[in-house]
Amino acid sequence: MKLGRRPTLALLASLLVFNLLLRYPRSGNEIGVDSFFIHALAGAILDNGHAEWILNPLSYFGWYPLSYPSAGPFYLASVGSLSGLNLEAAILVVSLMLGPVGILGAFVMAREFRDDNVLALFVALIYGLAPRFLSFTLWSASTRNLFMALLPILIWAVLRNYRRRSVPNAAVMAVSFMILAATHRLVILIFVVALAFLFAIIVQVVLRILRIRAPKIFL
Repeated sequence: MKLGRRPTLALLASLLVFNLLLRYPRSGNEIGVDSFFIHALAGAILDNGHAEWILNPLSYFGWYPLSYPSAGPFYLASVGSLSGLNLEAAILVVSLMLGPVGILGAFVMAREFRDDNVLALFVALIYGLAPRFLSFTLWSASTRNLFMALLPILIWAVLRNYRRRSVPNAAVMAVSFMILAATHRLVILIFVVALAFLFAIIVQVVLRILRIRAPKIFL
């Protein structure tokens, strides 16, 4: 089944609106233990004008003693400072925004796997409604929400750069990886994905060679 551009955009817009409604706050304040911890770090950045735990460049990634991955706190502090909102309101705005970001990232990622709008919409729907992603984008400052929202973009960038090597594609891949690394220590799992991707490429090359050398067996 093929969907044209306009129906696809209409369905995607409806999906985004539906997810925003799901993420509309039903409580009077932010939720989650991690949320209050990140809130405190962002507040310290605003109060002191800098992050006192940044003692080394590796501190931004939480790879230095007494440090923590800092993309989330810096992002919240920036949103609060630039918008004039208090941090609790900034957390709400960021949470509402990250839902659509993750959905759009899942949509473009799925289209990179296969040029099929129906499949892409289905993947975006499932990703947006995934229980963990949904819970972390319900007025929460947990850095897992930023990580999960940006992860599809990294996967899309890896696939796109593999198929069409270019400086912009490589730059998007590198920047998205650096942001994820500074967001959460779960970035270590990306190396597992990278190894699986490398293994898949090797298997594909081997099968291609075998089809040439022994077509009667492998075709």
